[in-house]
Amino acid sequence: MFDLAWGTSTPVATTVELADERQALLVRQVLATLLADVSDEAAARQLAMSVRKYRGHVAEIMVMLGARSRFQLGVRAAAHGLLS
Repeated sequence: MFDLAWGTSTPVATTVELADERQALLVRQVLATLLADVSDEAAARQLAMSVRKYRGHVAEIMVMLGARSRFQLGVRAAAHGLLS
């Protein structure tokens, strides 16, 4: 089973390109709320945005890091050094 999963896995990219410091800050803030395991509603309130916008940011970060789940997003974010 491991060999099958390993053989079909995708490698983690070595770098993540962030447009600017503002985007980097937003990515780190969203990742911090995911790490804190708060609900989407609480995270959106904390970041002063709508739940829909928050979920959109999570989805964009998942695409950026090639993650298919929020758990995988955490693993890939840690691998890229995006978690403090």
